[in-house]
Amino acid sequence: MWLRSSRTIQIDDIPPTLRRAVEEHCAGQLMGDLGTATACCATRSVHVRRPGLNSRAFGFDEPEQQRVDILLPRYLVVARMEGERRTYVVSARLASMTLGPSLTTLGAVISDFGVAVTAQWSAHGTVSPVWIGLGDDADGYGFLTALRGAVAAARPA
Repeated sequence: MWLRSSRTIQIDDIPPTLRRAVEEHCAGQLMGDLGTATACCATRSVHVRRPGLNSRAFGFDEPEQQRVDILLPRYLVVARMEGERRTYVVSARLASMTLGPSLTTLGAVISDFGVAVTAQWSAHGTVSPVWIGLGDDADGYGFLTALRGAVAAARPA
């Protein structure tokens, strides 16, 4: 379980290590300039519980993740940094995305708010869902609203 908080940021506010990874990814995928971004949201996720033995044994013991979600005119870019050592960037075309319902864990002490985004992600050969966890706050809801609008606008009429 994660405790998340989101905030709207500008492209220039992305941490340098993560920004370099995003720029390299966008250049490699021929996605255009980051300056064309229509929305950018940084989400900080902190583990509520300490990782168990299996998590540590398999290298999934990060207590905190930083993620940046960027809406470009035709793409969603999702960049994640775990601690100081691992960075992942994936992207998908807005026109081919399917968004699930916005979910909040009902009845939980700490809710996990976000949306499942099903698409053909750049790092995968097949269509697969990716969970975009957001803060249960104004900026998290704002980014989700912008994402839903961008996906709807990108779909052929």
